[in-house]
Formats: sequence, C-alpha cells, structure tokens
Amino acid sequence: MMEFVKATEEKVLVPLLQMYFTLEGKTSSSRDMKDLLNKELQRGREFFVLKEEKEVKGCVAVMMKGEEAELAYLVAREQGAETQVLEGILQISRQKGVTHFTSVIPKMHELLFVQKGFSLDRGRVCMEMKDSVVEQQANLQDQLQDLAQVEDIAGKTAEKLRRLRTRK
Repeated sequence: MMEFVKATEEKVLVPLLQMYFTLEGKTSSSRDMKDLLNKELQRGREFFVLKEEKEVKGCVAVMMKGEEAELAYLVAREQGAETQVLEGILQISRQKGVTHFTSVIPKMHELLFVQKGFSLDRGRVCMEMKDSVVEQQANLQDQLQDLAQVEDIAGKTAEKLRRLRTRK
C-alpha cells in the first residue's frame, strides 16, 4: 500500500537529494546534501516521501506560506512515481488552504507539471497552478447564474418603467 508522509530523516532524504542533483547533471557529496537538508528544514521547508511498505519511491519538498506553496526537489526512483508524488503534495497543500503553487523545476519535469494544470512562465523558469477544470466549470456556472440574475433584474426594471410610462 502506498502512503505519502512527512519525512525529516537524513538517511532517507540525503540519497534522494543526491539523486535529484545527479539527474540535473550535478554531483554532490553526502556532507553537502546533509548541509542542504538541514538548511532547508531550518528555513521551514517540509519534505514528503512516497512509500510503498518500507521502500521509498520518491520525494518532494514544500514551503507553505498562507495560500501559497513553493515546491522543490521532486524526484522519484521509478518512472511514474513522480506523478504520485506531485499529486500527494498538491492534495496535502490544498487541505492546508494553499491555492497557488510555484515551483522551479528541472526540464525533465515540465511536461508532468503542465499535465497537472500548471502553466509555464519561461521568463521566471517556474510554474504556477491554473484553476482545475472543475474549478473553471464552477466559476463559469457562477458567472452564468449571476448573468441570469442581472437579466432578471433588468427585465423587471424595464417592466416597471413601462408601467410607470403608461400610467402618465
């Protein structure tokens, strides 16, 4: 059974951070990754891992500030797990009231983020979450209801004006 949980253990996160930087074409020592992890945790960044039984499949870090969250260090040990990791952190963040997500991401994850509803702003090399299709439909339905109410009020007002004119 898959679970998505918060993690702080160096022995779990350091190898995943090394993997992340290796995939970006950078090398780093375990000591460097431990220092990075400690700095990120002190800054308030939280790390979450996707686990199946005791095996860690991937991780992502998030920094939540009110309604905004910044995602970082998305990495997975097997193909397809990135999607589950991203879905997991989006769900947790939304439950905490986050409505806007940004992420500086490596090129290899651009397609994944776009498929999940993010828009790409190449000038800033980050992603921002669009409204989901369900939210877009709900917003459109609200607008149509508002328009119907305005049309109803306008029709009633026009009818009252006609009556007033005919009385004179």
